[in-house]
Amino acid sequence: MMTRRKGNIPTIDVGAVAYSEQESVAKVEVSPSTDTETWYWKCTPTSETGTWNSVTGNQPTTLDLDVELDKDYEFEAYAENAYGKSEVKTVPFRINSSELPGDMVTITVKHLTAFSVDVDIEKSVKCSRYVVAAMPKSAYNELYFISSAETSLNPNKDYPLQPYNWSDRSATFTEYTLSKNKMQDDPESEGVRLTADDQDGMNEMIVAVYAEPAGDGQAEVFTQEFTVPKPSNYNGSIEVDIDVKDDDITLSTFAATVAAGDACKKIFTSLIQLGGDGVCDLVERGVVELLDDRNTEAAGRTAVRPAVRLGILCAAGGEGQRHRAGKNEGQKLFHHVVFHFGFPPIYLILSGR
Repeated sequence: MMTRRKGNIPTIDVGAVAYSEQESVAKVEVSPSTDTETWYWKCTPTSETGTWNSVTGNQPTTLDLDVELDKDYEFEAYAENAYGKSEVKTVPFRINSSELPGDMVTITVKHLTAFSVDVDIEKSVKCSRYVVAAMPKSAYNELYFISSAETSLNPNKDYPLQPYNWSDRSATFTEYTLSKNKMQDDPESEGVRLTADDQDGMNEMIVAVYAEPAGDGQAEVFTQEFTVPKPSNYNGSIEVDIDVKDDDITLSTFAATVAAGDACKKIFTSLIQLGGDGVCDLVERGVVELLDDRNTEAAGRTAVRPAVRLGILCAAGGEGQRHRAGKNEGQKLFHHVVFHFGFPPIYLILSGR
């Protein structure tokens, strides 16, 4: 009669759970004994059951654990072979957000020109969501900003106006999205207007971020200041055409089609009343409307008061305003159309300069 040789029941070791800042996950090393055939593990919030995961083999393994901050968990593991299974090893742990280094968000201002800016918001695992805004530094009030940020996250149901945009992930915001000031369900944003005019410090801007924690703790406000630079010279490197048809001019409105050459990446337009400081003043203070950021024709309709009988429509094409492969601020060529409101409608197309 043959006697079956008795083997060894496997064992398993579990290291301490540690948080990886670079990967934003919790990690644990599991080392089954060499006679292990299969081992099992699970990670669950304390007092919850969960489902076991199986791993074939006996190689030491580092596991990534998807967990929330400031919450109690238990990691459990055991090994098994043909002769039986080991005892279950249990490691309780908790990742405290207060012990993690760094801020909830990091603000980076880049690609700054006289007319445009990019603001990168890098959200760390310590942050659940954040609200971002930009405004002149002289107009910033932290208590008012906090109140508006909280309203942005939870708009009034009866009148759901959302002052600012928010996000639950890292994102880049531009001058078009650094202020919303629209209804909650409106996909558009009002944006902010940059100015290089240093009168009353209007060229001094501030980016403010209201960040809510992912776990325990209080919301925090982070700020970053920047100064809008003066625009570069406009020496006529972009071709822009403006077309205003007779049928598109009425007593109170007009429509204009603006087309730019192949080198143009964006078209800016503005309507000013004749008799002002002219195109130079418009360049620094009045470039207000983006019609199109593609190399195609762009049409826009602007309403004006009937009392305005004489005006100038100006358009500018920019090579590098938001084209990152080019210069920091591209050259632009301004063209304008002078027209009278009245009946019969008349207008005069002038050459650019």
